[in-house]
Amino acid sequence: MAWQYGVAQTVAVTFYSAGEPTAPTGALSATISKDGGAFASISGTVTQIGATACALLSLAIADTTCDAGVVKITDAGGTADDRYVEFTTEADYTATRAGYIDTVAAGVLRVLGLVQENQYIDNVVTDSRLRMTSARLRTYSAAGSVGTANDVLATYTITATYTGTEEAPTTYKVVKA
Repeated sequence: MAWQYGVAQTVAVTFYSAGEPTAPTGALSATISKDGGAFASISGTVTQIGATACALLSLAIADTTCDAGVVKITDAGGTADDRYVEFTTEADYTATRAGYIDTVAAGVLRVLGLVQENQYIDNVVTDSRLRMTSARLRTYSAAGSVGTANDVLATYTITATYTGTEEAPTTYKVVKA
C-alpha cells in the first residue's frame, strides 16, 4: 500500500485467528518499524470498531515520515493473531495520483466489457436479409445491472455494411458514443 509521505492517514484492519475473522478480546496496541528500524510505539491510534474483528489504524504525521513502515498490532487478550500492516510512502503521492488508479481500474473494466464481460446489445436494426446493420452496445460494472440503465460504463454504436448476399459484413465498426 502506498501512502503520502508525512501525512496522517487511516486504514481499516481485520483481525484473524486460524484464518477466520476474529474479534480481539483485549486492548489493542501498535508499534511501528520505520525504514527497518526497531519497533516503537506509534504516535497515532488503533481502535477496535465495536465488538467486531475490525479496527481503524490511524497513523500520525510522525508515523508516515519514512520511506517504508511496518505496523504490528497486538490483541492483549490473545484471541486474535498479531496483524502487520506494511506501507511505503511517496512524496508525490497526491489525491491526483490516487485518481489515476481509479482511471486505470475504469480502463480495465472497459476492456473487460469489450471482451464480452457484462455486455448488452440492443436496439438492433437489420436489413431485408435480417443481417444486423446497427446496434447499441453497453458495458456494465456490475453483472446484476446488465440490460438496465444502472452501472453503465460505456455505450457504443455498432455499424455493419454488406456487399451483395454475403452473410459476413464487409465492414464492421464499434464507436464509443
